[in-house]
Amino acid sequence: MKRVVSLGLTTNPRPSAHRPQETIFSPHVESVSSGRGRAEIFSHLKVTKFRIGQADEVAEIEQTVDPLPGTHLESYYPRRPWYPDVLGRDVFVRDLTQIPTSELATEAAVIDLSKLGRQAITAKDLEQAGSHVREGDMVLVRTGFSDQYYGTLPGLESYSNSPGFTMDAAQWLVDKKVNTVGIDFRHLEAPEVLANGGDMRVHEVFHINKIAIIEDVTRLGQLKGKRVFAACGRPLKTRYLTGAATRLMALEEGKLIDLSHPLSPRIEVGADQGINRSEPFRFKSHIYKWMNIVDFNLWDFGMTAATGPQLISYVNRLGTHLLSASTTDKIPIQWLFGRSEVIDLYHCGASRLIDTRLLQEALKNKTPEALVVHTGFTDWYYDLDEFIDYSPSFTEDAAQMLVDRGVKLLVVDIPVIDRQIPSEGKEVEQKALGCLLKNDVLVVACAANMNLLRQRNLDILVLPLPIAGLTSVPTDIIAVEEWLE
Repeated sequence: MKRVVSLGLTTNPRPSAHRPQETIFSPHVESVSSGRGRAEIFSHLKVTKFRIGQADEVAEIEQTVDPLPGTHLESYYPRRPWYPDVLGRDVFVRDLTQIPTSELATEAAVIDLSKLGRQAITAKDLEQAGSHVREGDMVLVRTGFSDQYYGTLPGLESYSNSPGFTMDAAQWLVDKKVNTVGIDFRHLEAPEVLANGGDMRVHEVFHINKIAIIEDVTRLGQLKGKRVFAACGRPLKTRYLTGAATRLMALEEGKLIDLSHPLSPRIEVGADQGINRSEPFRFKSHIYKWMNIVDFNLWDFGMTAATGPQLISYVNRLGTHLLSASTTDKIPIQWLFGRSEVIDLYHCGASRLIDTRLLQEALKNKTPEALVVHTGFTDWYYDLDEFIDYSPSFTEDAAQMLVDRGVKLLVVDIPVIDRQIPSEGKEVEQKALGCLLKNDVLVVACAANMNLLRQRNLDILVLPLPIAGLTSVPTDIIAVEEWLE
């Protein structure tokens, strides 16, 4: 039996941010026209670089969600924030943070419907090809559509011509009591339904029954068997988000397979791009927590205004994030998974230096390729204004010790690796982080929930947001513990 724990931090949008559940209609409207179609609006992904003080160079990312470009996770279709149950009572349907990790990292049944073409998927199709589906499964439906037709910025045909589910197919999955449904096409709804006004009937059936949806999955054809272990991360694990870009991976015969499309920003973020603005160093803690959510209504022919799409802005070091020497889209996928040792430095308080003595006492003679360091700092102090200033940090010698021990993946529940200089605005020397990165060590900072781990030796799967061109991106982490039946 596998026990799964998300070590990703749950974050909150800015207090001024609009919360989707508060209103049904938004004053912000996006109009669809011949020159600016729905596909273009939903493909929005923009990156702007800025500098904090003299030190950190970070990026601000804007993207549309619900729906959005690339492989994405939905917890409910927010045409209205409440659904009546069979007795007519209003029932709140969860946001992304409320989906149990056990429903997103679990056994998955792969249903191969690649011979159907673009026709709508019926209950009979699922019945014939899905006899191996079990209660509690994640179901991954393969048609081959996304592999063949998906573009970096998907066009209108990916919305209007993709396969979809009939209502009886949706009900078949509900009756099977599955927890999550992933599809390798753009939209759950059948094309003829979308053509007649965009009714979201299949979405509503799934969401009312608390079935999470993963759309635009890819590479399902690389899976050999009918059953695999799959994990869907929530790199943007933020309250009130009802949809966001995701990272979906499958583990089969010890091999990790990426089932997600990469996201390419509309503005290149290469080293030669100039810095558009700078921010005061004393605001660093606030900037690193920055997320804003703005709803907008979509006006289209045949559709009424509906609170659904959201525009979110966030910095690439929001919450739990991955740091690497190369851009994250160039990281070999096998580096993101491995057997990990967990060490307890809970006695290491605020502003404490993690030196070679502390590591030696905790590690002894062990030489793990992946290391999880538990201090408890993020869980206790994330809401503190001086969260980054007073974080524990590593000495350069400690970082070199980890390199010498063969560590290739370091997961820590502190926001920074090097000691910060509170409110001075001077450049922070990233000696410890630099030592790790130049030796190709991947670093996951600001992890959380390590107190929930029960074993000292476990599997770790890192699920970063797949944005091209950045060396730091938000990420989720799944810890997998093996337990006897």
